[in-house]
Amino acid sequence: MRYYLNLSIRVIFAFLINPSVLYFLFYPITVLFSYLLLTPYGAMLSFSEKKIFVEGHVLNFVIGCIAPSAYYLLTLLVLFTKELSWKKRVKVWLTGALLILGMNLIRILVIVLILIYFGKNWFDTFHLFFWDVLGTVYIFFVWIILIKWFKIKSIPVYDDLRELYKMVFPKKR
Repeated sequence: MRYYLNLSIRVIFAFLINPSVLYFLFYPITVLFSYLLLTPYGAMLSFSEKKIFVEGHVLNFVIGCIAPSAYYLLTLLVLFTKELSWKKRVKVWLTGALLILGMNLIRILVIVLILIYFGKNWFDTFHLFFWDVLGTVYIFFVWIILIKWFKIKSIPVYDDLRELYKMVFPKKR
């Protein structure tokens, strides 16, 4: 019965914590730290317009810049990893979120520097490459790193499904 309660709570959290919530949470952090990283280049910030102005360029922070889907994928992986205690779950999620945030800030800094020094064409090329290709690969590596650091043995979703299957179809003796 305790397992069902734990699983139910994890499923409820998966519905409550969605990309919109994560966008709301990480938007100010991402924009503010991006601005701080770009201040040596004379950056000016307009929170109300969701823009940073730097070296004559206007940088619009759209939803994709904040990467709420990456944080949501991390959230789902952590929630649906059966063996984790709630304390460990929070530690894993916070560590993963910091790794994603850190890489996202580095990505923003690099592509803005490319914009400043090499122009819009190079910016567009690297912008797409960084997020479409490297972003996906990076999220995969973040999860692998978290598995190693926190010694996670459980497989997300699979172990819960296996447990439910055993409960519904117990072995006959």
